[in-house]
Amino acid sequence: MNTRSFHVNSLEELKNELQEHVTNSFTPTVALGFSSYYFDFKGALELFESMNIDLVGCTTAGEILDDRIHEKTFVCLLMELPKDSYKVFFDTYENKVTTNSATSLANTAIDTFTNPGILMYSGGVTIDGEAVVKQVKHTLKREIPLFGGLAGDDVRHEATYAFAKGKSSDFALCALIIDTDKIKMTGLSYSGWNDLGGEHTITKAEGNILYEIDGKPALSQFKKYFGEDLKFQRQEGSEELYSVPGQYPLKISNENGEPYMRSVLIYDSKNQALVLAGAVHNGSKFRFCPTPDFDVVDNTIERYHEMKNDVNDADAIVMISCKARHFAFGPMLDDEIEGIYDIWQRPTVGFLAYGEIGQTGLMQSCEFHNVTCSLVILNEVA
Repeated sequence: MNTRSFHVNSLEELKNELQEHVTNSFTPTVALGFSSYYFDFKGALELFESMNIDLVGCTTAGEILDDRIHEKTFVCLLMELPKDSYKVFFDTYENKVTTNSATSLANTAIDTFTNPGILMYSGGVTIDGEAVVKQVKHTLKREIPLFGGLAGDDVRHEATYAFAKGKSSDFALCALIIDTDKIKMTGLSYSGWNDLGGEHTITKAEGNILYEIDGKPALSQFKKYFGEDLKFQRQEGSEELYSVPGQYPLKISNENGEPYMRSVLIYDSKNQALVLAGAVHNGSKFRFCPTPDFDVVDNTIERYHEMKNDVNDADAIVMISCKARHFAFGPMLDDEIEGIYDIWQRPTVGFLAYGEIGQTGLMQSCEFHNVTCSLVILNEVA
C-alpha cells in the first residue's frame, strides 16, 4: 500500500504538498487528516474534494506526525487504496443524541464488507464516548478492529469537529470503514500506568459521576490514597468543584478482566463525588493509579515492542493519545511518541484526543479509554 505523510501550517502549504505528492506514480484515493481548531480545516475539505480524495478526520488538541507532537497544524496520511476496499461514513448527531449515528455506522460497516474494520472519530464536547462505542458494539454483535477517538479543540472545550465527504459538524460521527480482507488492521490500546493498593468496587455511579466506592463516598476514598490537601484548580464560579488535570486515573477491569482507564476530571467536595471523563458502571472493579513517572512511558514503549512480534512491518500507523496524558506526562509524552515511532519507523499520523477508542489486546474487546495510547497498524494484504 502506497502512503505519504506530512504536516502543514497553512492552507497554501497544504495545496503545495498535495501538488508535490500527487503524481502519475502516486494517486491517493483517501486521506486521514487531523487538524488544529485554528487551521482552516473547512478549506482543506474543499481542497481534497476538488482533487477527488476522500478526506476523513477531526479537529485535535495537538497533532502527531511520525515522532513529534505539533500544535496548530494539519497532519495528513495519504493512502492509495482501491475504491472497493473502503467506505467513508459521515452522520450528524440528531438533537445531539448519538444512538442513531452509532447504529448507522455499525450497520453500514457490516452491510458493506464481510470483515470490516473501523477508524471512527466523533465531534462534540459533550458527547459520551462510552455510549458511542457501546452502541456500535451492540449493533455489530461481534468484535471487529475498532479504533479512533474524540475530537479536540486545542483545549478550548467549546466545539470539536468531525469531518468527511466534504462535510463537517461539531456534533457528528465520521469513519473510514475498511475491508480487512484487503487491508489488515492490527491495533492495541495501552496505558502503561502502574496501579497501587488493593482492588475496589464501584458501588454507586450515574453515567460519568462516581458517588460511592466500596459503599463509601468516592471523594473520601480518593483522598485516602492521595491526601486531604489535594492542590487542584478551583472551577470558575464554584466553591465545591476542582479540576484534576489528568492525574490519578482509575484502572478498571472490563467483563473479560482487561483494563481500561478513566480519568478523574473534577472532584466535587459538596457531593463527595468524582466526575470522570467517561461513564462507569456499578459493580465494576478497579484500582487507583499514582501520578505517572518514566516507568509508564517505558511500559508503553515496551508493550508496543512486544506487538512488533505479531506485526513486523507497517504500511501506515495511526496513533491517538490522550490530551490528559499530555497534561500528566509533560515532556515525557514526547519521549513516548518518539519511542513508539522508532519501533516501525513508518508513516505515522494521529492526534491528542479527548478520549480514545481501541482494543485492549490484539483482536480483543474494544473499549472507550482515557489517558491511553491507541495504536492501529494498516497493512495491505498480499
